[in-house]
Amino acid sequence: GVNGEMITIYDGDRHIPLTWTHLIPATLEGKAKFNVENALAAAAITFSLGLPLEQIRQGLRTFTTSFFQAPGRCNVFDEHPFRVIVDYGHNPAALEKMAELVNALRHGSAIGVMMAPGDRKDEAIREIGRKAAKCFDVVVAKEDSNLRGRDAGEVARLIAEGAKEAGITAEKIHEVLTEPEAVSFALGLAKPGDLVVIFADDVTQTWKQV
Repeated sequence: GVNGEMITIYDGDRHIPLTWTHLIPATLEGKAKFNVENALAAAAITFSLGLPLEQIRQGLRTFTTSFFQAPGRCNVFDEHPFRVIVDYGHNPAALEKMAELVNALRHGSAIGVMMAPGDRKDEAIREIGRKAAKCFDVVVAKEDSNLRGRDAGEVARLIAEGAKEAGITAEKIHEVLTEPEAVSFALGLAKPGDLVVIFADDVTQTWKQV
């Protein structure tokens, strides 16, 4: 519609407008398309279960992606001169969705702190680096505390290789192996107006650090 996107229920011949997507906090004013998809699913399920429309609207309008309601799920911190998002995304599909959001939110530079589980194939880990190159100006490659059979530095190297393959220059790629050090490094790089996205292993510790 002229005012944005409306979640609408179609039930037989009934057409029921539910709520504007930009009024759902978890969608970050409609820009987090993956949470628009989640809101659609939640609305369909709860309507099918017979919940009143106002309860469904209230649920969608009051659920946020805050650390306290949904730790590790697109948690936004705006108390620095730059915005920080902490997320548990750890595969190419999650990064693909996050890339759409990063490109919709960014104003200055975008800095990504990347990880990948060590038990994934080499090519899948490189793919995370390639996906990162589509939305981040700077990539900080780190590793989980559990290397899952990999040698120290191996996962970060593969992420860096993928980012280079996709066109990020070597000086914009940093391998900082431990999560606390990588987070500190990225926060230190950020300037007012930048966007820092941290794909965290230890979400609680990373949120506290941010």
